[in-house]
Amino acid sequence: MNRLGEAQIKTMVRTAADGDEQRVKVVLENVGSTAAIELKLTLLEADGKTRVLPAYYSDNYVSLLPGKRKRLLCSTRKRRRREQSP
Repeated sequence: MNRLGEAQIKTMVRTAADGDEQRVKVVLENVGSTAAIELKLTLLEADGKTRVLPAYYSDNYVSLLPGKRKRLLCSTRKRRRREQSP
């Protein structure tokens, strides 16, 4: 596995609100010629650093052969905006 080249993954993301739940639909597609082994999604806050917890995923680690795609769903509770102090 140390000799595998870097996989090329195309990602498509859609978000939707459903009541108190926020849903994220992700499609991963391996557009390269190398297998993608053990891909893992992590839902992050807008700052790009902080994980959204709890977050529930339809699948954990996924692997994709060249030309294959996988659809994953992630759901979490909607965040309420903090009330600002006067």
